[in-house]
Amino acid sequence: MKHRGLRVLSWLGLFLLGVLFLLQPVQTSAAPDQSTTGDADPVYVLTLNDEIITPITAEYITEGINKAHEQGAHAVVIQLDTPGGLLSSTHTIVKHILNAPLPVVVYVTPAGARAGSAGVFITLAGHIAAMQPGTHIGAAHPVDSNGKWPVSPEEEQSAEEKQLPLPDVMSEKILNDTVAFMRSIARIRDRNEMWAVRAITHSESITAEEAHDNNVIDTLAPGINNLLKQINGKQVQVKDNTVTIDTDEPNLIAYEFSIREQFLNILANPVLAYILMMVAFYGIVFEVTHPGLGVSGAIGILCLILALLGMQAMSINMAGLGLIILGLGLFIAEIFTTTFGAFLAAGIVCVVLGSVMLYQTGEPFLQESVPYIIIIAVVASGVLGFILFKIIGAHKAKPLSPMEKLVGEKGRVSLAIEKGEKGKVKVFGEVWDATADSPLEANTEITVVAIDTEHPRTLKVSKIQSKESA
Repeated sequence: MKHRGLRVLSWLGLFLLGVLFLLQPVQTSAAPDQSTTGDADPVYVLTLNDEIITPITAEYITEGINKAHEQGAHAVVIQLDTPGGLLSSTHTIVKHILNAPLPVVVYVTPAGARAGSAGVFITLAGHIAAMQPGTHIGAAHPVDSNGKWPVSPEEEQSAEEKQLPLPDVMSEKILNDTVAFMRSIARIRDRNEMWAVRAITHSESITAEEAHDNNVIDTLAPGINNLLKQINGKQVQVKDNTVTIDTDEPNLIAYEFSIREQFLNILANPVLAYILMMVAFYGIVFEVTHPGLGVSGAIGILCLILALLGMQAMSINMAGLGLIILGLGLFIAEIFTTTFGAFLAAGIVCVVLGSVMLYQTGEPFLQESVPYIIIIAVVASGVLGFILFKIIGAHKAKPLSPMEKLVGEKGRVSLAIEKGEKGKVKVFGEVWDATADSPLEANTEITVVAIDTEHPRTLKVSKIQSKESA
């Protein structure tokens, strides 16, 4: 018990250290670009390369802007390529850009990149909005937690004319709030407000050239050096002050994700987070079936913590998560009840349905993961169900006596066995009385075939046939 208590304390200590590490903000050290001159005003460069907008990316951008201001940077360039993300995180980023103490340039790059959904808000919020030819922007229609798309006023009018069901009040609130949010950004930056609204209400997308021609962005630039030359000398409104951008021979400083942010970003992968949750359930179920906090329980708890950390950075369907947890509860209940597999079957159904619903939130980057999640759910539930079935069968089976456990074991004759008489055999290092259907000489290899019911301490054995004699 003493060793077990020490093991528990050691595991809990590791968990606490891990959680403290994950929750402790870590400032990223900026590495200057060696190709630039060190005498010029620094320009911090933040990069979102095909990144989803989550609380992690929001933290990265806000910390990057704060760090740039602390180091006396003249401007911040956000190189943006995103399919979109969470509206709450987008609000955080936009609010920080609009209130930034220095110019923030949002640059959609490289060629083939896009500022999708949340990226539209971030791009339009920049003091300077720029795009590289070959990129596109748009499709900012919001979705609610159930994956439903709030309809536009035109769609609502069409629904009334066709006597179709009207959208619910919550969906309408989401749409109206998002439109107002976009309008306010476009007005502050004096950009095309009408197109910005259409990007929400009609999911409209346009190319970089079209965005430039329609006053959605300020400039087109084939590269960051060209961009900095174009915006050099331009005046922008930073809070209540008019600031002239000075990017002539700038000292570019790359601001990277911290180790902590990189780790959390990896966990935010929907498939990985789900696999961690399945591993956690395996560990917890095995720990319940084999009491005592050991390796399986420790791994299960650790994986559950990591899975929840990853899922907090995503928009998950709480009903789906609830079904998965219910399925786990049914698996555990099956172990301690005699439902003949009813709870087990219900648990598998709950886990599979919950997995299907888990990422049904309307976010495109989550929807892409659903087929993989379903496959993992079916396979994991089937394997777990089979293992539990075997465990339950073993728990319900009649316990074997120490003698009965010897059946099938191999040994060697110590004292020759004559037909109809007892001899001696050695099995598991212990000598037993034994009988056999045929005479067996000393040192003959035997296997235990049964226990003599009339003489409980006597074994029935038979000679092991060699491959040559067979």
